[in-house]
Amino acid sequence: MSCDFQQAFKIVRPSVVGIGHRDVSGFHFFGTGFVIDSSGWIMTNRHVLECLLTREDNKLKLKVDAVAFLFVQTKLQDSHFKNAGIRSIPIRKFDLRQEAQKELKRPFSTIPGFETVGILQPETADIGLCKIDLDQCPPEALPLIPVTAVDSGGIGEGTPVGYLGFPQGLEIPATSQSSSTSGLQLTPLLQTGVIAGILPYSGLPKPDAFVLDTYVSGGSSGSPLFGTDGKVIGIVYATRQQFHQLIQIDNNGDCKECAGFGVFLPSALGLAVPSSKFPKEMLCCT
Repeated sequence: MSCDFQQAFKIVRPSVVGIGHRDVSGFHFFGTGFVIDSSGWIMTNRHVLECLLTREDNKLKLKVDAVAFLFVQTKLQDSHFKNAGIRSIPIRKFDLRQEAQKELKRPFSTIPGFETVGILQPETADIGLCKIDLDQCPPEALPLIPVTAVDSGGIGEGTPVGYLGFPQGLEIPATSQSSSTSGLQLTPLLQTGVIAGILPYSGLPKPDAFVLDTYVSGGSSGSPLFGTDGKVIGIVYATRQQFHQLIQIDNNGDCKECAGFGVFLPSALGLAVPSSKFPKEMLCCT
């Protein structure tokens, strides 16, 4: 099986944007997004969009400086670029795709030996949508080409995958602008690996998550997860973490666990929402 992602990168790259805000101090990336259809809708994580919202009159509204970041790379001669840089486009709409948890009222099967006192629906997948006006995109920016998202049903462990985003985000001060771009990151970064596991277990048509054998940094939240053919099969949303309880040393030098107190430390494993959890209208029918 080929694990060459060069062609897949070229296919997915024109869809990828940064998500964040722009103010007088510069560009601030909170996460990644990707164009999902030709009308300007961008898919990202719900938790990324929540950073760009404010509550007014008991309603959630976008902050005025919420933007999507596009990249300009008009090639000139001798490997130099004309007008290389970043452009920001205001985000006009958002959709958190979030539903409140409800207790299930319908009958459910039980497992012998286990008593069930109630079952809650799982939380809505960490998916959010936002929209930009494509007519406002600068002509010199990379063309925004929607991805082809397909149902991830049947995808199993060991499948080679890549994702494209902004690991650890980006902070580009306004004062950093100069004639040289050699020190700036003007492109999303490609990371590759395999699907290491499926949660809660293999064989489900709509599993809760893919476990990736790569570390996912915060700025990669919202990155498209795709196969070697460039078709999107998920969206990256987190790094798997483990809780470590704090230990207290008393006056006698004895160690004692502090119940309820500790820290979450990231592992080398990432998590992605399978595309089988995407809104149906976002999936290609072929």
